[in-house]
Amino acid sequence: MHTIADTLTRIRNAQLRKARYVLIPKTNMAKQLVMILSNEGFLEGVEELSQKTQKVSQHFLRVSLPEQSQTTKAKPHVMKVVSRPGCRVYVNCKNIPTPRQNMSVCILSTSKGLLTNKEARLLGVGGEVLCTIW
Repeated sequence: MHTIADTLTRIRNAQLRKARYVLIPKTNMAKQLVMILSNEGFLEGVEELSQKTQKVSQHFLRVSLPEQSQTTKAKPHVMKVVSRPGCRVYVNCKNIPTPRQNMSVCILSTSKGLLTNKEARLLGVGGEVLCTIW
């Protein structure tokens, strides 16, 4: 399963149905992605939850979505997966994309961990372009 696409799809679907929270299975990649989105202002908050049954314990991330009013037709954030398991997209530090003239965020998987396009450019590292959010 593609963790990045699954995480973004869960958030996108929750925004479309105007939910306040969404549960995402906890993985290191999903946790880093959600923390970046929260720091950039696309999400309100993140907390970790554990659910124990008799034999298995499951860990989730409870993501708080920004509130959308019922009367206005505000569009949810557009979240586009760039690199897929069948077609990976890599860039060096000189070719890091700046989508929508710096009005959006591009998330890269680098040797320093998950970084936004601005952070990767400042550190001078390239990597795999995971997704774009605006």
